[in-house]
Amino acid sequence: MSRSDARVCGFLLTFEYLFSKEFNENLLFEEQIVSEEEKKFSLQIFESVQKNFDEIDLKIESFLKNNLKIKDLCAIDHAILMTALAQVDFLNEPKGLVINEAVRIAKKYSTDKSSSFVNGVLSSIYGKSDGKSEGENAENAEC
Repeated sequence: MSRSDARVCGFLLTFEYLFSKEFNENLLFEEQIVSEEEKKFSLQIFESVQKNFDEIDLKIESFLKNNLKIKDLCAIDHAILMTALAQVDFLNEPKGLVINEAVRIAKKYSTDKSSSFVNGVLSSIYGKSDGKSEGENAENAEC
C-alpha cells in the first residue's frame, strides 16, 4: 500500500462516516495489505476530519459558489473535500500534492465533472492556480 492508497482509505472512512457517523476500520483494512505506517496515516486523516468536522464544513461552504451549501454536495465529493482540507490544515501535508490526490480520487470514485469541481473548490481555498478558468467550482457535480 502506498501513501496515495492510504489517502484513499482516509477518504473511504470519511465517506462511511458521513452516512452513519460510525466507521469500522477493520472492514476497510482486512482485504488490503496495509503497513502499520499507512494504516496510521489513513486513521490520522479520518480522525482529523472527525475532530474538526464542523470547522472543515464551514470552510468548504464559504468557498462554494452559486449559493451552494454543504447539503447540496454529492456525498463522495464532500468526503473528498473534507479529507483534503484535513490533510492540509491539520496534518500539514503539501497543498499541491493533496489537491492532485483529491482530483485523482474524484476521477476514480465520482462523476466526470467531480474532478473539476474538487479542483476548483480546493484551488479557491488554497489560492493555487493551475490555469483553469475561474469559477469551475460554480457547479456541483451531480452524483
